[in-house]
Amino acid sequence: MGDVAHQVGISRRQLERLFATHIGYPPARHYLRIRIDHAKRLIEGTRMPIIDIAVACGFMSASHFAKCFRIINGFSPQQCRTMVPVWVGPGLG
Repeated sequence: MGDVAHQVGISRRQLERLFATHIGYPPARHYLRIRIDHAKRLIEGTRMPIIDIAVACGFMSASHFAKCFRIINGFSPQQCRTMVPVWVGPGLG
C-alpha cells in the first residue's frame, strides 16, 4: 500500500481511507476476505484436510483460520465441508 500511495502522491493512511470508502471495508479486511473465499473454494472442491487449507491460505493456526472463516461466512470450515455432497469433487460442483 505504501508504494501505491507514494506513486499517486498521497499518504498510506489516505489511500486506506479511500479504499474503505469505495470498497466498503479496509484493505486488510479485503485481503482476509480473498483468503477466506479461496479457502472456501478449496473446502468445497477438494478433499484437502482443513488444516492444510488453512496453511495454504496463509493462516498460522487452525483456530485463527476457523474464527476468521466463521466471521466471514457465518459457519465453520467443518460445517462448510458437511454442506457439500460427498460425490462433489474438483470439476464436478
